[in-house]
Amino acid sequence: MAHPLLAYGGLVHGAHVWVGPLDEDPPARDPAGAWHINLTRHVSSRSDDLLQLYGTRPDRWRNEHDLAELFAYQRLQTNSDEAKALALIVNAKAGAEHLATWTVNRDDGVRRAVHFACRCVEVEAPNGRVELIVRGITHDIGPADSVPAAPPPIPVLLAQQVLAAEATPGRWRAIVDLRTMRLLKWLDDPMPGVAWTLDAPHRPAIHRDDLRSAVGLSNDLASRGRAEGVLRLRSEDGGWMKVSVSAALMALDQHTTAALVTLTAPEGGKVD
Repeated sequence: MAHPLLAYGGLVHGAHVWVGPLDEDPPARDPAGAWHINLTRHVSSRSDDLLQLYGTRPDRWRNEHDLAELFAYQRLQTNSDEAKALALIVNAKAGAEHLATWTVNRDDGVRRAVHFACRCVEVEAPNGRVELIVRGITHDIGPADSVPAAPPPIPVLLAQQVLAAEATPGRWRAIVDLRTMRLLKWLDDPMPGVAWTLDAPHRPAIHRDDLRSAVGLSNDLASRGRAEGVLRLRSEDGGWMKVSVSAALMALDQHTTAALVTLTAPEGGKVD
């Protein structure tokens, strides 16, 4: 007996499969849900089944998110493979795969261990453009405290402890894709006022008059390892926020780099 796992949009990403005698009823299915990340559009999609696994109330379901929202709000507690997962996003190629055991902090406060597996594929969009898509399935495998492979409730990695110790009020740190200059993950709470989520009234953007400066910062970072400057970022109300940017080059793996960016708001940083 098979039960399909549908992604948001109706495509079958996988299936629950049970094999047994014809006269025997199959056991209850473990919670599982399908998801996909459109890397070309920087959009993540979650199935209704996955939102149920997350313990999200139906009136709060949102199936599509900006890619950076994957790691926001402490929903997912990653394991030591987090850098490898981010490298897959930055340096994605068709055929790349990743699997891991992470912890989901459900909306009802329950911590569940989940196993996920994903694969990157090329898909032709209705407009004829070829898009890179990561297709995955997340499977609930039990209480997080009872699954040895799940991350512990308190981060024990030295790098995580250093990041927490260096958190400073008035500064917001994030990991940014150097090639696209798009946000991958906030390391602190999101910077107030900056448009960065998919459901914000206005989409994330760098002011077009600052794009040349942004490319210069990226080039400086690639050549010297550090860069500083000031950019105008789209604000949630549709205006522009002047933000001081300090960036350092960071390695996600042997072949992939990203930018560790620290944002601060100069005095009088909000502009129209």
